[in-house]
Amino acid sequence: MKSGVKWSVAAAASLCVSLWAIACGPTGGSYCSDQRDCMGGNDQDEDVCNSWFDYQKDIASTQGCKDEFNAYFKCFFDLAKCVTTNTGHVCHVKTDCEESPAGATCDGAECVVKTLALQDQTECEQEKLDYSNCNKLGEDPFPSQ
Repeated sequence: MKSGVKWSVAAAASLCVSLWAIACGPTGGSYCSDQRDCMGGNDQDEDVCNSWFDYQKDIASTQGCKDEFNAYFKCFFDLAKCVTTNTGHVCHVKTDCEESPAGATCDGAECVVKTLALQDQTECEQEKLDYSNCNKLGEDPFPSQ
């Protein structure tokens, strides 16, 4: 699997929880650029990220959840940091991390994944709840946050 494709899978999962603007707010470009800086990747990865962002903001707008969407992702963007997470797999070379989540690399004999995330999962909890309550499809489009 090409590294760009691996990044896209990991970025899509992270991106689901990491978007924030519709119309007047920042665009996906600022998030996607930060995501690329954190996780690595290439222009194609950033394009996929921007497309996913546009899709999410269209869904929120269609559902009448623009304000809740904006509030949740403004909070997320203000607080998100590039976080390195140990996957629990031991490695000696990068290929040892192929059983780990997409985008994992070998660092100090442990497979790790980098992503933009909240360091404290209780941050933005009210904004997330407000957006989830507004979401008329009854689904949480940002399940990992």
